[in-house]
Amino acid sequence: MVRTILFLAVILFVASTGWAAADTKACIDREAAIRHLQGKFSEVPAALGLTNAGEMLEVFTSDEGRSWTMLLTTPDGNTCLVATGEGRKTVPTFAALDNGF
Repeated sequence: MVRTILFLAVILFVASTGWAAADTKACIDREAAIRHLQGKFSEVPAALGLTNAGEMLEVFTSDEGRSWTMLLTTPDGNTCLVATGEGRKTVPTFAALDNGF
């Protein structure tokens, strides 16, 4: 639970600073994007957040953490690819570090 909250906080920070906004984006239908991520990469939603611009930022990951994808959906329903990568790792929380982990 705490890992998810920290993960969401990082995502919201990135989105609110404008790092997620790029001039050139790969945009497709949201449902098609989700079907592709689930079918080809076995990625499912892991986190989401609402940006200051009213856009929804979603992170999809595979169960094994081998791959991840970030999508940004605008209020008009346009869904764009923000970033993809491999080797997702959950970082320890501050509370866990205080407990000696």
